[in-house]
Amino acid sequence: MTPDLVARFWLVELHVRLPAWLRGITSASASVAVKRPGSSKKPLEPAPQPAPYKPTHYRHIIYAYDVMEEKCEIPVLEHDPFDFLDPQKTLVPPENTILIDPVAVGLPWFSTMKGTPQCIHWREAEAAGLELIEQVMAARGAGAVIPEKLKTSDQRRKMMELVETAVTICIYLYAVSDAARIRVLTKSIVFLFLHDDVMESKANAEGNSILEGWDTDTFKANELEGESRNDIFLDFCREAIALDPVLGLELMQDTVRWARYSRVNSTKADKTHATWQDFRDFRELDIAYDFMITAVRFGAAILYDPAERPVFEWIEKLYIRHCLYINDLYSYEKEFREHQQEGAPLHNSVHMIEQVLSVPPGSAKAILRSVLWDCERQVREEYVRLMQLPELTHTQKVYLQRLIESFAGNYMYSMSTYRYARLSGKLIGPPPEDCLLKNYVQ
Repeated sequence: MTPDLVARFWLVELHVRLPAWLRGITSASASVAVKRPGSSKKPLEPAPQPAPYKPTHYRHIIYAYDVMEEKCEIPVLEHDPFDFLDPQKTLVPPENTILIDPVAVGLPWFSTMKGTPQCIHWREAEAAGLELIEQVMAARGAGAVIPEKLKTSDQRRKMMELVETAVTICIYLYAVSDAARIRVLTKSIVFLFLHDDVMESKANAEGNSILEGWDTDTFKANELEGESRNDIFLDFCREAIALDPVLGLELMQDTVRWARYSRVNSTKADKTHATWQDFRDFRELDIAYDFMITAVRFGAAILYDPAERPVFEWIEKLYIRHCLYINDLYSYEKEFREHQQEGAPLHNSVHMIEQVLSVPPGSAKAILRSVLWDCERQVREEYVRLMQLPELTHTQKVYLQRLIESFAGNYMYSMSTYRYARLSGKLIGPPPEDCLLKNYVQ
């Protein structure tokens, strides 16, 4: 059996659990005395067992961020249609991934989803992110505005944090991506972060970010031309479209459309929301709805006809809501601190619940956790309904599974990323030598 095939069984200490039935067989067989006809009555010593295989692809989890002030009982499900996420029941994870048990790792897991895949190509993702950020910094005199945070003496740490965040997003939300696709996705997230940071600072009045200046309505795959300051983005466009002419173009267009949307809405930092529905509608657009859906499809290399999209409209809407609730829950402390210290806008679900119900942050977080559980209940119901449709194709069913894996992956990203956990999280293990943030982790 080849090492790659053995790795599919991910018998990894600490972060992967053996199924109960397999543990029973293993322990029973080890205790049975082996005898041969005519041999002495003394039982033979069992052959030494090989050490559990540790896949070299595993990206170590350093931080654990427990966002809840009070512990809770996770809702128990009699039947879970997401068994493919349960490390106790899934021996072979999806291609390009290993399956991780968050509880065994030491994360304060409160999702009703039992586990999450991690992309094995995280080193390629890191290399792509570092390559892009170095290009951006080297070309900062070419006309494009860069975030203020990258102009400080602490510039190197900010760069590493930005890349680490983009990589952590991609290896969990788009875990099935192969090496080429995870590179493109990581770069796209870095571009979005660079643009978003410019929009949230005073630099947004100085000129365009690296994502601006494009007309997506007339932009074609064979018309990759632009100003010199956008050469870096042009290279990204060419890479994405060469890899996947259809989804690569969609990903690029959604990236630029969101940049345009955020530019318009950067002038509405003090926007207020009269109702929860008003707030949620705003946040669903603010979180880059179309980009996030396209990114799941791009990572999984799944094409579907635009006419098919109405079939997935509700479950995709639930996916976006779940993502924004998780994002707001884990980013609240960071955003609240930036709001107080820097005057940054605070559009956050926790803060909105505080205001609407006049409750403290801890209570608001507990309420949002309950909203998340209800969202997961609705997702399961819709998933079961869709999977039972006789007209649903195999490709469409695979897409649904990829979407559910991304649901769970967003939890893992949010709990373990340095971006959020550095303020209130705890170290659950020393950073390995190849950790991007080794020199900055405390």
